[in-house]
Amino acid sequence: GFLLTAPLFALGLWRYRFADILPLARAQVFDVMEEAVVITDDQWRIVDFNDQATQQWDFINRRQLGSDCRSLFPPMTPPLDSMGHQAAMVHSLQHQSRLFEMKCQPLHQPDGPLLGYLLLCRDTTERQSHLERLNTHARTDDLTGVLNRRALLQTMEQRLSDAWQTTPPPALSMVLFDIDHFK
Repeated sequence: GFLLTAPLFALGLWRYRFADILPLARAQVFDVMEEAVVITDDQWRIVDFNDQATQQWDFINRRQLGSDCRSLFPPMTPPLDSMGHQAAMVHSLQHQSRLFEMKCQPLHQPDGPLLGYLLLCRDTTERQSHLERLNTHARTDDLTGVLNRRALLQTMEQRLSDAWQTTPPPALSMVLFDIDHFK
């Protein structure tokens, strides 16, 4: 039986290119992703990573395969969900003046044991910079650069709250000028 089925099996693999699917998927999906991807086993040992991981993280290279990634990245222990499985967790970290958001996703077999972890890392430096600029524009007057009314009220409220929580409360004074027809 083996002498007859082995050549037919080999012919089927060759004819339908089943053996080519995994390298094709890796080349077309995994290696061209914009996010850095690191895959670990259940003991946090690095199993695989994509090209973007080596570009974002200068310490990721082929010598790191099999090493514990917890020595390279901050501690990542995903919390347990309602089913007792580990749930995904997002970490913020900084490397060489760049800001990153790293998602740690546990990998499970369906209703089975933990296989490992998927670490998906995205560079958020530009997004954070845009958010800071938007926050500055929302809180300050463009002409004078001073806090606008909303930001001033929030700041005063926070300072008053801080002052009342100290013992003894410090002396606090405030001067407010209301200039009519300023413009």
